[in-house]
Amino acid sequence: MTGSNSSSGGLLVQTQFWDYYPAVGDDNLFTVHGLWPDFCNGNYEVSCCNDLNITKDYDFESLFTKFDDYDSYQFMKRNWLNLKNNGPDLWVNEWNKHGTCVRTMRPKCYDKNDMKGRNLYEYFTKTLELFYQLPTYQWMVEAGIYPDAKNKYKLSEVEEALTKGYGKKPHISCNRHGAIKEVYYFHIVKGSVRDGEFERTDAIIYKPPKYECPDKVKWYPKGWTPNDI
Repeated sequence: MTGSNSSSGGLLVQTQFWDYYPAVGDDNLFTVHGLWPDFCNGNYEVSCCNDLNITKDYDFESLFTKFDDYDSYQFMKRNWLNLKNNGPDLWVNEWNKHGTCVRTMRPKCYDKNDMKGRNLYEYFTKTLELFYQLPTYQWMVEAGIYPDAKNKYKLSEVEEALTKGYGKKPHISCNRHGAIKEVYYFHIVKGSVRDGEFERTDAIIYKPPKYECPDKVKWYPKGWTPNDI
C-alpha cells in the first residue's frame, strides 16, 4: 500500500456512530463521528496544530451561512451529535483533534484571497460528502439486518453486508453489551483531501477497541434502554 502525503498519514477514515441510548440522530441513520488521517500502519496523530484550534463558542451557523450552505449546517445539527445531543462540542473536538492534522487543509494551502474559514468549512463538508456515500443503515437493511431489541446477528453477516456495499471491508466496533456501536471506513487519498481521489480500502486497525464485537452481535433500535441502567 502506498500512503499519500495529503495528510499526516496515508489513509483517511470516515467513522459513523450508532447511538441508541440515549438515541442520537434520525432513527434510520447512523450518525457522523468524524474524519481523520491514519498512517498506513494504523497509527495516527492528534491535535497537530494548536494555532488552528477553535473554541467551544465558535459560530458555526455564521460559517455555513458565509458559504451559502445552510443545508449542511441543518443536517449536522440533526445527525452529527455527541451523546449529549450536542453538535458544536463534537464539531470543535473533531476539528481540533483531527482536522488540524489534515495538512492540505491548512491555510497556507489556500489562496490568500479565499474567504476566511474555508479550510474549516471544507473539512466538515468533505466529511459529509463521504458520509453521504456510505449509507450503512441502508446496506444492512438490504441484507435483511434490522435494528431489533431481541435478535442477534452473526458478525460475519454484518461484515459481509457492509463489505458488499462498500466494496472493501470496514471495521465494526461494539459496546460492552455486544451491540454495534461504530463503523470505520478507510480510504487511500490520491492528491489533496480537498479535491483528491478517495480510493476505498480494507480497514486497518492497529489495536483492538475496548470492547471487541462477539461472534453474534446485537443491533438495538434507537431508544432501547439497557437492562442494567
